[in-house]
Amino acid sequence: MNGLKPSAELRSKPNRGATTLIVATGILLGACTFLAAKIVNPPPIDPLDVEFWDLLGTQAAVLELERLLGTGTVSNAQFAGQPYLLIFADPECRAYEAIYPHLLRASQVQGVKVLLIASGDRQAMQDKVEEYSFAFPVAFDSLLTANDPFEVNAFPTAVWVDAEGNIAKAATGGPPAVAVIGIAGGA
Repeated sequence: MNGLKPSAELRSKPNRGATTLIVATGILLGACTFLAAKIVNPPPIDPLDVEFWDLLGTQAAVLELERLLGTGTVSNAQFAGQPYLLIFADPECRAYEAIYPHLLRASQVQGVKVLLIASGDRQAMQDKVEEYSFAFPVAFDSLLTANDPFEVNAFPTAVWVDAEGNIAKAATGGPPAVAVIGIAGGA
């Protein structure tokens, strides 16, 4: 009977080394499976994010530009602590015509804060502001100084800035800019 007693004691005590090895192997296998799933099935890339990938999540530059109408300046600093939409536009761009109705709906119906930054023909933009009765501030950037911080290289460009002042979405061109305006309106 003495010979059986030590065996029974050994069987009742867990082997900590083996348990640790089994747990570590399980964690390692889980991590490998997770990483393999990410490689084989990567998360979808939003096409709106591709062009402005390096800007997303960064702090939006504070701009102070000349008012299109009247005197003085206008700044996006007035929207601090709240989300807003920056629209870079040239009144002679045909794609810009397509975003006017969406921009008006977002600002007037959905309450989106907007700062339109115009360049190009000043008088033509003044005519557009009067024609569409824009109630949001419109700046005129004759030297295109606002374009570099937001990597604007074509018009129209829409940039959605979140309440923390970070760039959340950005897109260039008629339909992509309309998509960003829609995102802003739904936020």
